[in-house]
Amino acid sequence: MRAAWFGMVVACFMGSTAFAQDVGDTVWVTGDTPSVRFVGERTPGPTFTEGTRLTVLAEQDGQVRVFTAERFGWVPRKALTTEAPEGAVPPGFQLKLPSGP
Repeated sequence: MRAAWFGMVVACFMGSTAFAQDVGDTVWVTGDTPSVRFVGERTPGPTFTEGTRLTVLAEQDGQVRVFTAERFGWVPRKALTTEAPEGAVPPGFQLKLPSGP
């Protein structure tokens, strides 16, 4: 019983604060976030607007290398979430259109 309770507590905690750290994982920006081109430097990159869906490329020193639609940058890990914003298209969703007349 104690193990089941502990598992539920861990699952609830991880569900709200877990962060995707694997290459290819999908994350979203929690607020308008400027990026930098190189980790540890100040060369500006694109600004990702709140709710933008990004793909993780790498993580280093609290920064995450992300990309979307040919835009790349390093952003702080704390500016990202694994929880999709309301109305977002879930990862892996594919719209199947009918073929032919």
